[in-house]
Amino acid sequence: MVSPPLPEESPRAVARLSALCERLLTDLGPEVFERDDDGVGFVLTPPEGACPVYLLAWGDALILGFGAGGCRWELERSDADLDLVEEVVGAAVQGRVREVFGPSRSEVTLWFADGTEHRTAQADALSGCLPVPRWRSRPDRLREYAPY
Repeated sequence: MVSPPLPEESPRAVARLSALCERLLTDLGPEVFERDDDGVGFVLTPPEGACPVYLLAWGDALILGFGAGGCRWELERSDADLDLVEEVVGAAVQGRVREVFGPSRSEVTLWFADGTEHRTAQADALSGCLPVPRWRSRPDRLREYAPY
């Protein structure tokens, strides 16, 4: 699938994403890092036990996905959102990610370089939106991701 052309007003965003891609390719190597056809998006195929991450570029939107449960953010090419992309990728590569799974849902916790904790959750079916007491506290459903 080929993305639509990039907006003319986003050269700074393209430069930042290209620089991130170059760093990832240099640090992780081609066996882990794969760049999309558009040169902006990428997929990280993690080693055993590490957190998968992908970034899809679609026009002026970015979709950042991570974890085995399908958590993702839909972002813009703003400086704040690009900062978030860099922090999430850094957390995944350095193994600062935990994911807990529940019935038709998962929640990812990331620790950024400055020590702040960020969480996001997703449901993959309508039943994942229904309350389930204590689903986050089950140790058998917890995955601590390893560094790359």
